[in-house]
Amino acid sequence: MREIKSATIEKLTNKIVKSFVLEIGFITPFLMLIGLQYRQAALTEPTAQCYGTMANWLLTYFVAFGFFAVLRLLRVPVLRGLSHTVYFNYILIVFLMQVVFFSIWFFYGNAVFLNANNPEGICNATSSDAALAEQMTFNPNAMKAVLGLLMLVHWFIGIALIQLVLFTLMLYSLWDGVVHATKRMQQGFSAASLFELFMEAAGEGELQDSVMIGGIQYLMNDDDFCCKRCKKPFDKFQMQANEFEAQLD
Repeated sequence: MREIKSATIEKLTNKIVKSFVLEIGFITPFLMLIGLQYRQAALTEPTAQCYGTMANWLLTYFVAFGFFAVLRLLRVPVLRGLSHTVYFNYILIVFLMQVVFFSIWFFYGNAVFLNANNPEGICNATSSDAALAEQMTFNPNAMKAVLGLLMLVHWFIGIALIQLVLFTLMLYSLWDGVVHATKRMQQGFSAASLFELFMEAAGEGELQDSVMIGGIQYLMNDDDFCCKRCKKPFDKFQMQANEFEAQLD
């Protein structure tokens, strides 16, 4: 395998560094927000019983995000000091680690979000001093908004991946028809040719069998096996057929 040229290495290195800076800049405000509210949300009773899990989930998520950003930054020394094969394997391993971790954390985050929206018991610390009690009151709306936004983004990614898989499976199963339709469309698009292609597709395979079976079931009556159109039992048709055969003999 050809080694990557030095100019390409420099360009790729700059992209990796810029990506790392953007990722760190993205997670820093969220880590600051969690740091300001973490003590009250996760270390103060009874607030920790209601929102401690949510605070720990968010902290772990963004710390892991930063950890994987550092791993992606380490692609620079791997790219510059090792072979292209090792660089590719390193990227693949880091990518799989991210997919596994964020998938597990996403499913766990849904349960955390539901529990945070429906806490059980008293969540705010109480005190005889009204001013102290007000200071100990925790407002979880900011953390809920961040967690809800993350869940929404991950649900969107999951649904998009499912649609991509379904589209790939559908395209694979209909590939012969797609190739045939493409060849026909090269002759010029028209409503007549489109309708003709649709009728050809409808006349082949399972759809044709389903229409035929449905038509037979419509014509037949399950109770007395009579034709629904002429209302005659099928035994009379058999008698007529026998008489016709006798005439032939």
